[in-house]
Amino acid sequence: MNLRLGGVFCVVATAAGCLPLPSAELSGPDCVVAGTVASLDASKSAPGRRPIHSYRFDFGDGSAVIVGPGALTTHRYANPGTYDVTVEVTDEDGNQARAAHRVGVEPDALACGVALEGTGKLSVDACLFDGVEDCHMVLGTLALNTTESRPLRLTNIGQGPLELTSVNILEASGAFTVRMEGDTLVLPGQSVTARITFSPTRPGRVGATLRIRSDAANQPTTNADRSIHVALEGVTTGEMFPRLTVTPRRCDLGEVTITPAGTPSATCGVTAWSTGTAPLQLLGVTLNGSAFSMEAPVTPATLAPGEFLDVPVRYTVTLAREDTGTLVFQSDDGLRPEWEVPLRARGVIPPPTPVVTVKRVNGVDVLGGALPQLHPGDDVELDGTGSAASAQGTIAGHRWEVDGPPGSLVQTAVASGEALRITHLEGSAQVNGVDLPGRYTVRLFVTDNRGVESPQPASLTLDVVPTAPLHIQLTWDAADADVDLHLVRGAVRANTFTQEDCHYATCAPNAGSPLDWAPGTGAEPVLQLDDQTGTGAEALTWTAPLPGRYAVAAHVFKLGAGTPEPISARLRVWILQQLVLDEPAQLTCGTVWQAALLEWSATGAAITPQDTRWDQPTMQCP
Repeated sequence: MNLRLGGVFCVVATAAGCLPLPSAELSGPDCVVAGTVASLDASKSAPGRRPIHSYRFDFGDGSAVIVGPGALTTHRYANPGTYDVTVEVTDEDGNQARAAHRVGVEPDALACGVALEGTGKLSVDACLFDGVEDCHMVLGTLALNTTESRPLRLTNIGQGPLELTSVNILEASGAFTVRMEGDTLVLPGQSVTARITFSPTRPGRVGATLRIRSDAANQPTTNADRSIHVALEGVTTGEMFPRLTVTPRRCDLGEVTITPAGTPSATCGVTAWSTGTAPLQLLGVTLNGSAFSMEAPVTPATLAPGEFLDVPVRYTVTLAREDTGTLVFQSDDGLRPEWEVPLRARGVIPPPTPVVTVKRVNGVDVLGGALPQLHPGDDVELDGTGSAASAQGTIAGHRWEVDGPPGSLVQTAVASGEALRITHLEGSAQVNGVDLPGRYTVRLFVTDNRGVESPQPASLTLDVVPTAPLHIQLTWDAADADVDLHLVRGAVRANTFTQEDCHYATCAPNAGSPLDWAPGTGAEPVLQLDDQTGTGAEALTWTAPLPGRYAVAAHVFKLGAGTPEPISARLRVWILQQLVLDEPAQLTCGTVWQAALLEWSATGAAITPQDTRWDQPTMQCP
């Protein structure tokens, strides 16, 4: 039976809450132009108790329904009209949900009410940068009075339509002509063609400029009229001519970091090529921009066809700012006697670098990085004074994070200065030192005087080992549970709550029924930590273990009302400061979990992992 709980429609209702049906959500355009593609999105649909298995799209125009695992689809509407698109989502249990979206299809963009100005974005195939700048098109080498025609594709890569207001040849030589193929209104994702024809009527090398004007949002900034200029070039057969080609056509060095060591530089390798059929006279090379420098070549210089000249341009970082310049080549290239290479680079101040070290342990300075062996209770002081800012800055703040082993009550997030003392909670008191054996991770972030924080922390790991020859530790994940640690002597199966059982009633300080395993010596094991409400840890230490066999176990004594079962527990055993057992388990109320058997002798110790369980009810776990 389906139930409604708390306003949520449910397939199954349990004590843990409601297990809902899937829900469907569909989005798409409100209006598209007939013949164009509508993109439909059902990805915000939500699963119910089980994952979504399939999406069924019906486009409302009588076309084939699409069923599959994908939440995204497209559809091309051929005719104007209004169409109700539906999506039906089905989960792995067969439960379904449906959503709809209405799409209007109009004969043109104006009928859709789409604003034309500034919404389209033009990309011209012949343009190297941003689709609108550094544009060149070379038509072949032809005999006089012959013709070659090549297409130039213009594409709208924006989100809205654009209008081509004019496409024309600026020069009146007659060698080049242009003819548009396609509508001047270009919809998103569509292309039109400008067909360029070269018909040489006189010997030599001929050039011209194709100008493209539109209302596209991405107009070039290099031309005064903000139109796109495409340099056209053609040559007649057998002509000898010099030609200069410079690569790259622009140098953008990006971000160059300023470091405390000095002012490092970046270099852009620029090459001038003789790409014509006659020798090229390189008349001069000049550089503009105070942040850039070059080793000026000797000019004038003659470059035979195919020869080249390298001109490395060096950028020297001085300030955190953007620097620009130009490298200019002059030659006897009749069509392009001057070639400019734009230069750009940005000097940036690097973020600060954190460094963390251990300064003192138990009040004693740590010298030379030789960290002593750490034990529970050790007072550890950390130091971040070695952190470094850039040459232009200073360290203004420190942020520390500390993660302890399972069950540790170490303070995990500490806002502090350049030094940190690790602390943990004992009851409500904050106590200096590490509390449990295991691995601690310390992370330090630093902030400079600009407010910039280090993107990555400095990390330091501290391995803490127990001092006693035998140390057993129990932790769990339910804050309102009471899980007890037991060490039972002389049994293959743990007989708990006896005088052979070291637990809270026999081994804790001030226990009501203390053990008497080593009469007169006081060398019995001690339940050092006894946690009755929380996630542990419970810890048992034994400074002088007696030879014998011992069962290592845990007992879920009680769980808080409403605590979901099972809970997760973990038992860890150290022998002679080595972690020899680390076992997890899923436990329910009243369960005894025997995790291992321990054999201790005068010559050594051995531990055998086990996973034996049985029920031992209590008043809280009947």
